[in-house]
Amino acid sequence: MSMPLERPMPVLRYESAAGDPQPVCSLQATGLLQATCLSGFEPAAGTLAMWLLTTSATGTETLFSYTSQERAGVGPLTVRNAANLEIRLGTASGGPTGVAVNDGAWHRLVVTYKVAGPAGHYAVCVYLDEILAFSSPAGLPTAMRPMAGGDLAVGGGLAALVSEVQVWNSALTAEEVKKGQFRRAVPGTAGLVLHWPLDVPPPQNPSAAITPSPLRFRTGRLSATWAAPAGSPTGYHVRLGSLDGTWHETADTTGLSYTTQAHPLPAEIEVTVAGYTAAGPGPWSDPVRVTAFEPQVPDVRLAWDAATGRLAANWADLPQRESFTLERYEGGAATPASVQDGVQALTHDLTGRMDLDGTTRLDVRAFALGSLGPAQPRYAAPPPATLAARYRLADGTLVCSWTPPAGAEGLRLLVAPRDGGPPHAETLAGGATRHDVTRAAYPLSLGTVYDVRIRAFGGGAIGSWASVPVSPHDVAVPVLSWAYTPGTDALAVMWERVTPTATYEVRVLRNATEITGLTSLEPRYDVTSLLGAADAHTITVAAVDDGIMGPESVPVTPVALTPVLRHLVETHTIEVSWAAAQPAAYLRLSKAGTVFHAESSVTGGASVPAPAADFPGGTAVSCAIRALAPGSLGAVETASLTIDQLVTPVPVLECTTPSTRAARVVLTARWPAVNPGLTVAYQVQVTTDGTRGPVTDATGLSADVSDRLAVAGATSVSVRATTPGNVGAWSAASPIAAPTGTALAYDQDSGRIDATWTATGAEHCYAELTLAGAAEPAYRDWPDGTAQITLSEAERASAAQELTFRVRAIGGMALSPFATVTTALPPIPGPVLDPLTDTLSPARSIGASWRFEAANAGEGTLLGFTVTLTGPDGVVETRTIDDPAARQTTFTSESLAIGATYTVQARARVRRAGGVVQS
Repeated sequence: MSMPLERPMPVLRYESAAGDPQPVCSLQATGLLQATCLSGFEPAAGTLAMWLLTTSATGTETLFSYTSQERAGVGPLTVRNAANLEIRLGTASGGPTGVAVNDGAWHRLVVTYKVAGPAGHYAVCVYLDEILAFSSPAGLPTAMRPMAGGDLAVGGGLAALVSEVQVWNSALTAEEVKKGQFRRAVPGTAGLVLHWPLDVPPPQNPSAAITPSPLRFRTGRLSATWAAPAGSPTGYHVRLGSLDGTWHETADTTGLSYTTQAHPLPAEIEVTVAGYTAAGPGPWSDPVRVTAFEPQVPDVRLAWDAATGRLAANWADLPQRESFTLERYEGGAATPASVQDGVQALTHDLTGRMDLDGTTRLDVRAFALGSLGPAQPRYAAPPPATLAARYRLADGTLVCSWTPPAGAEGLRLLVAPRDGGPPHAETLAGGATRHDVTRAAYPLSLGTVYDVRIRAFGGGAIGSWASVPVSPHDVAVPVLSWAYTPGTDALAVMWERVTPTATYEVRVLRNATEITGLTSLEPRYDVTSLLGAADAHTITVAAVDDGIMGPESVPVTPVALTPVLRHLVETHTIEVSWAAAQPAAYLRLSKAGTVFHAESSVTGGASVPAPAADFPGGTAVSCAIRALAPGSLGAVETASLTIDQLVTPVPVLECTTPSTRAARVVLTARWPAVNPGLTVAYQVQVTTDGTRGPVTDATGLSADVSDRLAVAGATSVSVRATTPGNVGAWSAASPIAAPTGTALAYDQDSGRIDATWTATGAEHCYAELTLAGAAEPAYRDWPDGTAQITLSEAERASAAQELTFRVRAIGGMALSPFATVTTALPPIPGPVLDPLTDTLSPARSIGASWRFEAANAGEGTLLGFTVTLTGPDGVVETRTIDDPAARQTTFTSESLAIGATYTVQARARVRRAGGVVQS
C-alpha cells in the first residue's frame, strides 16, 4: 500500500530582465502620428503616456492632441511645449507646469486628467520618469469636454524619438504609473484604449520612420521550486496567477521547478503546487504569494587601481536591496560559469581575468522581496579598432595606437614574445588612443616575434582582444634629395625605396617645431605648399617596414646663401649668384611684386633673360631664394635692385712721356660720363691675347693703365658703367695689327739709331729700346711714325753687345702686339783714306780714295759707303755709294774755294740681322 501524497512547499523567485535595445519612431517637426475615430477615448478621465527623446525648444511643439469634431465649440485637448509643459483644452490652459522634457535624454512622460468638482474642471497630474512632477486639482478651468470617437495625434512641430505611446480610459494612479514605468503595456489589458509600441509603423501610419535606439523595456520571469514531498509523486500540477485577475496560467511538470514563459506585470502573484501519481492528484500546497517587485539596477563600473595592480567591479549600494547576485559569464556563453547569491559587498575582484584569452562579463543583480532585479545594461566591450604596432629602431620604443570603442572604462595592453617569455602589461584609460612602450620599460630583441594585444573593459565586461604581431629588424635610413618640376613650379623631397613594401613617416618642422606628420606610401613628399612661408623647414623621413620604423634621416644644415642680384645690360639678363659652398637653391624672381621666374639650381647661380623692352629703367626686381640641402629647406633670403639701362662709355687712350728717358710713361684711359641723373661708377678691364684681366674699379672718369703698356701681346682696354645692382656693357675695342717692316739703322760714329716701321690704321705708336742687361728700357716714346734714338757713350758699349727694340700700334682702346727687333751692334773698322787730290781745271774738284777690306764687314753684308765733304761753312755734300766695290769718289763744285780747308770722311755701310750699321 503506497504512502499518501503530501503537500509540496513551493518557494517563489521573480526575476526581472532589462531586455534588448528597441527600435523607436523618428518623428520630424513636419510630421505626426494619427489615430482616427478613437471610440474608446474617455473624455471624463484618461491618461496619455509616451517615451520620448527631444531637444525641441520652439515653445509651440505639440506632444499629444485629441480632437472631437462632433462637439462644436470645444477645442482640442493638447499637451504642448517640451521646454515647459502646458495642458490645454481649447483656449483654456492650466498654465506652465515647470516640467521640461527637452534635455536630449530618454524620459517617460505620463499626463493624467479627470473631471473634478461640480464645475467640471479637470484635475491634471504630470509624471516624469514615474515621479509626480506636477499636480493641479483644477488644472483646466472649463466645464466643456471633448467627445469619444475623435482623432488622436502625436507630434506637430515636434522633432523627437518616440516610443511606447499609451492612451488609457482612466487616470492612472501613482502606483500604476510606477508599475508600468519600465514595461511595455500588455495588449488587451483593461482600460488600454490605444497602444503603439512604435517598434514598427503603427496602424494608419505606414510611412512612420523606425530607427534603432538604446531604449530598453523590462520583462519578468517567475520561477517556483520545491522539494519532493513524501509519497513519491510522478509529477506536479502548477497553478499561477495574479491576484488582480489579469493573468492566469496552469501547467504540469515532472521536475521540481517550474518557470513561466509569460512575462507577468509587477503585481501580487499566487502559486499553488500539487503532486500526482497514477492514482490521482495529491493535496494542493498552501498558496504562496510574491509581489513581483522591480528592484533597482546596479550601476557597475570597472576600475583599475594602479597602486595595487587590481581590477575591481564596483557598484553603489541600492536602498531597496536585500543582497546582490553575481553572475559571471565566460567566452560569450549564454549561461553563467558561476553564480553567487547573497552577496553584501559592493565590489568584486576581476584581476585574474584581465589577461586571459577569453572574454568575461559580470552581471550584478539586486535581490529584494523575493524578486531578482535585472542586471546592469550589458556593455559589449568590442575590441579596439585599427590596432597598429610600430617599433622605432632609433630609441627602442614600441609605439602602439588604436581607436578605442565607445563606452570603454579602461584598456588592457599586453606585449608578449610569441616563443614564450615574460610579457609586458599596461592598463590605460578608456579613451586612450596610443601608448609607447620604451626600451627602459620593456626592451624588445631583434629577430623576435611579439604579439601586441589590447582589449577594452567597462560596465562589468572584459572584452575580446585585438592583436597584431611585430618583429624588430634592421631598416635602412632613406637618403633625401630634391626634385623640381619646372612646368608646375613644384618642389618635392625624394628618396630611394628602402624595400618594395615599405611606407614612410614624414615629419615637417618649421624652425624646429613640427607642423606636419604623415605617412607616405610613395618615396616622395611634395613641399610646394611650404614655399609660401619664409621660415626655414626641415624634413625627416623614416622608413617603416613590416611595423618596424627605421632611424630618421638627419637633415643637412645649409650654408647661408648671401645672394647677389645683378642686371647685365650687355646680355640683357638678370643674374643671381650665391655662396659657392651651397650650390643648390630654389629661387623666385619678381618684377614689381609679380613672380616672373622660378627655378631650382644646383650650380650656385642662375641667369634669366631680361629684354630692355620688358624691363625699362626704374623697374623694381627682387629675388627670394632659399637653400636646398638634403632634408633642409632654408629660410628665404632676399636681394633687390632697380633696373637702370646703362649707356656704354666710349673711352680713349692718352700717353704722357715727359722725356724719352723718363722712368715711367703714363698711359691713361679716359671717357665721358653717361646716364646723367644717376650715380654711376665705372669699371675697367684689360684683355691680353684674349685673356681677360681682373675687373678694377675706376676713380672718376679715367683709369691709369700704364702697367699694361709694356706688356707683350694684343691688348685692349674696356670700360663699363655700373649702378647698384646694374652692370653696363663693356666698351668695344677693335683689334689693331702690329707694325710691319720694322728696321733699324745705326750710325756708329754719332751713336744714332734710326728706327722705321709701317703701322697701318694706328693713331699712335709706342716704342722702346732696351740695352743688353738693362732692367728698364733706355728709351721710350709715343711717336706717330718713325723714331730716332741717340745712344750715350756708355750705351754704345752695351749696344756693341745686344739691344732690343719694340714698337706697337695704338688705335682707339687697342694696343697691337709688339713688333720686336733684337740685334747686336759690334763696331765696324772704318775705311782707311788716302791723301786727297784736288784740281782747278777744267772744274774745281776734290778726289778721295780709300782702302777697305771686305772681311771687315764681319757677318754682315757690305752695302757700300757713305762719304761726306765738309768745308769751312759746314757739310758741302754727303754722298751715298751703294757699290760695295767702290773705293774712290770725286766732289766737283764751283763753290769750292781756293785756299780753304776741306775734310772728307768715309764710312762703310753693313747690313746685319738687326739693321744697318755705319762704321
